[in-house]
Amino acid sequence: MNNKALSQVVTIVVFVSLALIAMGIVWAVVINVVQENVEDVDIDARCLKVGFVIDDAECTKGESCSVTLTRGSGGDPVDGFAVKALDSAGTDSSDVIPVDSNLGALGTDTIIATHASIPDTAGGKVVVNAYFTDSENNNALCSQSVEYNNPTTAGAPVVLPGDGEA
Repeated sequence: MNNKALSQVVTIVVFVSLALIAMGIVWAVVINVVQENVEDVDIDARCLKVGFVIDDAECTKGESCSVTLTRGSGGDPVDGFAVKALDSAGTDSSDVIPVDSNLGALGTDTIIATHASIPDTAGGKVVVNAYFTDSENNNALCSQSVEYNNPTTAGAPVVLPGDGEA
């Protein structure tokens, strides 16, 4: 029997096995990275279809902001809105206050954001972002925001670019 030929076959089998194991490890890493980013892409795509306007906003320092929103014709119902109130200088702002709302297309809703950090908004503004809840039950904020100037006085609503016409 030819031992030299047998050792070459064993060597080839070992190298092929190592190559297959290495490919399996790379495949597992790639699949994991792709699956983690699929949900982010899905939420971003859903956010692009969400258009809304702020019809009215009224804030009380240290208490709450009441914001009336109207959705445009596109997109899925959102899971909520994040509200941030800023003073006239833009230096004092509230925390980002999440408010659950299942506002669907062409709907109108008045949300109440309650938090002690709300500043005096006379001459300031209210900024609102829609959000969706991800698979880990975290609020994923949409990057597009809508601002409403002088929330304690009448003002024209600002339309989010895209499908935001109500």
